[in-house]
Amino acid sequence: MQDIIKSKTDQVIDRISVWLKSGEFKIGDRLPSERDLSARLGVSLLTVNKAMARLEDLSLVSRSAGRGTHVTYLPSPDAIAVICDICHLSNSSSSPYIDILIANLLKNARDAGAVPHFLIGRGRNAPDFLDSLGFESAIWHSIKGAVAMAWCDGAEDVMEKRGIPLVTISTKDQGRHSIILDYVMLGKMAARLIAEAPEGDIGLFYNSCFDELPWNNPAIAFIDEISRLGISPERVKKHPCAENRNGGFELARKLVSSGAEPQHLVFTDENIASGYLDGMVSQHSPDRCFITHHTLSEQPLPIPSYFNRLSFNIHDICREAIRMLENLRAAPANFKPCRKMIRPTLFKTGHSLASSASSNLASICSTANLPLD
Repeated sequence: MQDIIKSKTDQVIDRISVWLKSGEFKIGDRLPSERDLSARLGVSLLTVNKAMARLEDLSLVSRSAGRGTHVTYLPSPDAIAVICDICHLSNSSSSPYIDILIANLLKNARDAGAVPHFLIGRGRNAPDFLDSLGFESAIWHSIKGAVAMAWCDGAEDVMEKRGIPLVTISTKDQGRHSIILDYVMLGKMAARLIAEAPEGDIGLFYNSCFDELPWNNPAIAFIDEISRLGISPERVKKHPCAENRNGGFELARKLVSSGAEPQHLVFTDENIASGYLDGMVSQHSPDRCFITHHTLSEQPLPIPSYFNRLSFNIHDICREAIRMLENLRAAPANFKPCRKMIRPTLFKTGHSLASSASSNLASICSTANLPLD
């Protein structure tokens, strides 16, 4: 793939276009003098003059001796690519969440004055993935940034060489500019909630993939926080599970038949939680304490109202992703790595913990709503 390196003149044009689109300058406004722009942007006077000539050719500005340079037309909105790997859409457990996430990203992009394009990619390596997105097609000449759910190593480098910043949304340590769901805080908050529960075994039902992921792991964070709070880790019974309803169902039936059901339940995935409830419905005892923490805050699953829920706000995720992309586009020469961790929020308290944990909930909610880093 041929790299496209923007000239200083193109960079000046991009910067002025951002000012026009942001509303900093409106039609009829007079732009700063070319000498002032040269000092402000750190480029030569000749570079600014060439950029102004190009903008005049595009009918965006008019220049006249003695009157200066005025805005005559506003550029059309930039295009933003919203990219999803096909493997996420084909996963029945995650696809409802991805669908909601995509809808919110498209809305936030439009609200930011951009024209979003939804693209689906496939491929195990960067060339194949970019080829599936039509990276050599004309559409990519108008795309000024991209937001992606997961990504292929190496593809980000190719895009940045073309001057296209990329923001990824993930739970993994990937991408130089990323919005990451803070699963460590998720595990810590769940541990603080259940710390006030009566004695008894604590069943920790977690996605089996976490056994291979030491970074940003809610199961590890949960056990570490349990120990820090003075609760014996031996009370925690770990149950790795496939992250779908059938996995939770089969695990529940196994524990019910063996009489090994824990007194308190913690789930790292609401699909596992709903399946588990299906499997143990006949054995349900209302005096148990239930906690679930999850990411599908808008997916309707049959989880009882007495569950305590920790949820990542999808609107926050999408708003921060588009905001990060806008910041990168405003300063394309920097491309400094940036990461923002999105913390979960306790949004519903079950009755079985309401009395015993009331003194602890205020501090937990305060922690959950700390300003984003």
